[in-house]
Amino acid sequence: MAAVIGCLALLPGVSRSETIGTTAELLGNKGALAYVFSPPMMTALFRLGADEDKKFGLQLDCKTQYQVKPSR
Repeated sequence: MAAVIGCLALLPGVSRSETIGTTAELLGNKGALAYVFSPPMMTALFRLGADEDKKFGLQLDCKTQYQVKPSR
């Protein structure tokens, strides 16, 4: 197991992270923007928002599914 982890550590580009601190930085970073607005991330953000609404007792009587429309 340690050998596998050691080999993975030698591969370039396996893992990469960035820190974005402002909206302007996000809007200027096409890769990060594409990631944030990707369908999987939008689904995750929708679920988080719906869960928070439930915690605060909001939107409990909706007859249809929530609509999420991100803005930039």
